[in-house]
Amino acid sequence: MAYHVEIRRGRRWAREFNLDAARLRQQFLEPWTARRVIHLGDRDWEPADCSLRILEGPELAGPDLAFSRGWDRVERSGEDVTTELISRAAREAAIVAVLAETEAARDAVVAALRDLGVQAVDWPTAEPPAALVLAVETSDPPRAWLYEAGAAVGAVGRRAVVAPLGDAPAPPELADLVTVEVGPELSAALREALAKLGSG
Repeated sequence: MAYHVEIRRGRRWAREFNLDAARLRQQFLEPWTARRVIHLGDRDWEPADCSLRILEGPELAGPDLAFSRGWDRVERSGEDVTTELISRAAREAAIVAVLAETEAARDAVVAALRDLGVQAVDWPTAEPPAALVLAVETSDPPRAWLYEAGAAVGAVGRRAVVAPLGDAPAPPELADLVTVEVGPELSAALREALAKLGSG
């Protein structure tokens, strides 16, 4: 089996046939999830302006591709795996930074992110994270921690969520951020909150 790709913007399109998993990931999935330009044919394709379609099906031989019939053949014999592969690539690429008020809060959030298949790292990070989770257990954390949280939010912009893990509400200083509705299932709550940022 092979992967066949179509990238389209308006009436313009380009296609690539007979890709293996490694080439598909390197040439399309990684740049698409990172929102980087994809070079295909004689054009540059901006993910924000295009649609991407990935079909998995039999490898096509030269005669199958003649006279621009390849895509029709792929559509008849292949399966659309676009959503599944993009979701998987996004999860693998996602790094979420965690800044927690306590070690226990950090451990709870890291475990919940791990359950989602998301790599968690401590803030600050060497690479810009896909999102930042501020884990708090009180509504009045130490001033030094709030200062660090403010600096972290300044660095990541609106890609930050607050996870109040105790019984108290989130600190008022963080009220403008998306707040995780923590219930019995922290992983599900984080998934929903991160999805609001476009990172989950």
